[in-house]
Amino acid sequence: MAASVRAWLGRIQREQAVGAHILVGILWVIGSVSVVYAMPEAGTRASVWLANGLAYVLLTGLMLHGLVRRSLNDLRSAHDELLQAYQEIERFATLARSAPEPILVLSAGGELEYRNGAADRLVASAGLSGPLELLGPQGLEAALRTLGSTLPSTPVEVRVGERVFHWSFAANREVGVVACFGADITALREMTDRALEAEYAEQRERMFAGLAHDLRNILTAVRGYADLMFPALPPDDRVRSDLSEMIRAIEIAHGLLQRFTGAFRRSARRDSVIDLREEVAGMEPLLKHSVSRNVELRLSVERERIPVRLDPGQLLRALLNLVSNAVDAIGDQPGHIDISVRREVWNGTPYGSVYVTDDGCGMDEETRARAFEAFFTTKDGRGTGLGLTAVRGVVEQARGTVELVSAPGRGTTVVMRFPVSAASESSPSLT
Repeated sequence: MAASVRAWLGRIQREQAVGAHILVGILWVIGSVSVVYAMPEAGTRASVWLANGLAYVLLTGLMLHGLVRRSLNDLRSAHDELLQAYQEIERFATLARSAPEPILVLSAGGELEYRNGAADRLVASAGLSGPLELLGPQGLEAALRTLGSTLPSTPVEVRVGERVFHWSFAANREVGVVACFGADITALREMTDRALEAEYAEQRERMFAGLAHDLRNILTAVRGYADLMFPALPPDDRVRSDLSEMIRAIEIAHGLLQRFTGAFRRSARRDSVIDLREEVAGMEPLLKHSVSRNVELRLSVERERIPVRLDPGQLLRALLNLVSNAVDAIGDQPGHIDISVRREVWNGTPYGSVYVTDDGCGMDEETRARAFEAFFTTKDGRGTGLGLTAVRGVVEQARGTVELVSAPGRGTTVVMRFPVSAASESSPSLT
């Protein structure tokens, strides 16, 4: 606006200057001729004519010099304004070219007028045929609707392959184009989904804890009635032996509930020196209940005691994660999961090791490299990507190591190694 006003004022000044110069010239001619003809002597008149001509040429030259100088100044001002406008346009164009998110400009007919480098890179990485595929039908329709409407534009979310883009639009109806500004919100969507999954998991844990509490109360009541009945029965009564079996079953159920709730509690770790082989053997019923019917879970433990310092609940949590991963790797085909507990010397240090081996699909090199990465999953939205991360956390907090061996079509083996504790080695062997 300011530039237009300046140009208008300059045009008026130039027109006024030209008019003034013409008026001065006309007055000069009329006045000089009148003066000449008023002189009586011819010689004097000729001299005045010569002086008049020279003065007229000089005055005309000065006038032309002023006009040319003013025109040059106007041209210089116009050049400076054009240069400033070009630099401003180039500055905005540079911002658009270097923007990390895609920017597209469409005509009223939906043709692509401009795209920045980020859009080209996304097209190449996603294997698309053109930048318009980044918008998709939904985004293209929203962009053209923005151009033809006076209402504020409505952003849309478009899924392109595995990525999710948030598109917003700005229309220039005078020029007939609409600018489309994209933002890759894939990571944000994944974080939202993980937060929801974590919330659901917390709700499930509360439900399991409440259910376990109720079951413990019921088992305690049954155990109490059994204890009351047992002394009242004759020593040779067959019911007495049945009650003994009932009490033994109740104790086993109590142990299973304790292990189950320990695997999901959020309280501080309760590390203690445990017999690794005995703890894993006691978890066998729970682990077998976590596999599907087409999978057979087999357990083998050494007879020698393996003392390690570890939280039993965290050990169960790690084993449940590994068994769940193994079941997913096996799929619907018949398969086996082998869990073995052994004492071994690894890198010169005695360890109690737990091997979990499946005959599932296995992992390629890229998947193996990212297997312990937080939130990495190959389960197409069914998993949180935290299973192996949790396993590594359990093992490393116990100052142990975890190893993964896998190959496509050859199954997977995960080894958890826990340092053998310096506690007393004397203990009865498993029978």
